[in-house]
Amino acid sequence: MITIKNPMNSGMSPIFEIPNKYVVLDWSNVIRRAYHTTGEHKALELLIFMLAKIKRGHPDSHVVVALEGTGRLVRAQQFPPYKANRKPDKVFDEVAVKCLKLLDFVECTQIKAPKGEADDAIACFVKKMCKGEQALIISEDRDLWQLVKDNSVTVEVRKFGIIDERKCKELMGVPPENVACLKSFLGDSDNIPRGVPRIKKEVLVRLACAGASPRAAYRKAKSSKLLTDKELQRIVKCKEQVELNYSLIKLREDLRLLKRVKCGNPSGIMEFLASQNLYRVDVETVRQLAGKEKS
Repeated sequence: MITIKNPMNSGMSPIFEIPNKYVVLDWSNVIRRAYHTTGEHKALELLIFMLAKIKRGHPDSHVVVALEGTGRLVRAQQFPPYKANRKPDKVFDEVAVKCLKLLDFVECTQIKAPKGEADDAIACFVKKMCKGEQALIISEDRDLWQLVKDNSVTVEVRKFGIIDERKCKELMGVPPENVACLKSFLGDSDNIPRGVPRIKKEVLVRLACAGASPRAAYRKAKSSKLLTDKELQRIVKCKEQVELNYSLIKLREDLRLLKRVKCGNPSGIMEFLASQNLYRVDVETVRQLAGKEKS
């Protein structure tokens, strides 16, 4: 009987590099999920197990953690009500500080766009990916669906699972590249008002399907008679608000992006857990967070 050895077991390696895979975490979004699921006292512990589960489920992927810059303030200068309805929560802020400290000991790459939000940092990151690389973004924020590209960038959400181009079109009515255009017409929960009031949602979805930006969609709708003259006139009257909405919702992918690569530190994690009186985290979970030990 002829047997064929695995080349990898005989000291050989592929001629061409294997493209990287990334699991990208919107860190603030992940923290909020843990916080609102369990409350103040167990949020950090839940976050630890969530992070270990993510790393365990994607053993061949690099974990990338997106942190907040000053993007919220930048957008608020354009439009003061932006995210103004978010009430201060000192307890959450204290939890967030502890969660950020945890990252000092977890094997990951931290990214930040100093003049952007975490979503902007993720947009910058996926734009810089090399051909063949893949990113799975874990976040409940639908703004990130703008970045979806089949075989390259997908988003994972609790309710629907993996969002690819087909799933985005099914759920929102438009392809990923038109998501920002649609939301500029419909508005957003973060104090971004409806761009075009008193017009049916299905009409605005049909309009947003026509172009990736409000201007492109309007030009296509006008030339193709996609909307009635009365509907087009209403769009024109709301042009200023729609354009403002689009500038707020469209992710900024050309910002300066910083990164910090952290090696896993098992002993550091153990000391951190002890300082927080967390004794239910098992050794295997600690190893999962720390990743491969560096020699």
